[in-house]
Amino acid sequence: MDKDKLQIYKARLINERNRIQRAIEGIMEHGQGFSQRDELEELSMIDNHSGDIGTEMYDKVRRFALLNNEESILEQINNALNRIESGKYGICELCGREISEERLNFLPYATTCIECEEKKADYNTYRYDRPVEEETLPPFGRAFRDYTEEDEYEVEYNMEDSWQDVAKYEKRRGIIRNFDDQDDEEFPDSDPEGEEGIVEFTDKISNQQYKNQLP
Repeated sequence: MDKDKLQIYKARLINERNRIQRAIEGIMEHGQGFSQRDELEELSMIDNHSGDIGTEMYDKVRRFALLNNEESILEQINNALNRIESGKYGICELCGREISEERLNFLPYATTCIECEEKKADYNTYRYDRPVEEETLPPFGRAFRDYTEEDEYEVEYNMEDSWQDVAKYEKRRGIIRNFDDQDDEEFPDSDPEGEEGIVEFTDKISNQQYKNQLP
């Protein structure tokens, strides 16, 4: 690639880098750079209902995703600028052929040609974030307490037992599947008759005395 075209792509990459940096600064200034308690100006993040801050939590996670995406693009742009300086810009890192100008015009920080990029989706060796051991490990039986040489399965408290204990919470009749099959002692009725929807003791205080005073 001639020097004039390299300068054009370099200028585009620098402009895109500046735009990405401004976007990252904007995300950080709008709450991402603060703790959730400071952002919401709450004395405590402990509340009675987990749904009270559900929207705020969603916004926080969404900004995390946007921030990670911008930082990933920024890293690719910096790598492309380094390739320009080293004379490797526009060369596919997989096959070594030149990347078409049409692709570079659309994505100036591309590192592969369109043919190699299309083949990536068919690579069965890509495991992304998951360890290869998960191909043979069962859902339970990962820890040393779940399996012993003397016995195929450990009879003591194991990971499956811990999951069953955690799964007991927040159970309601009519909400979970096959609730009628569960033991009543293990899953007691959390809403006794006449107390449906009551969360705190103060919710049970009646205003009937006030109503009796009305004409």
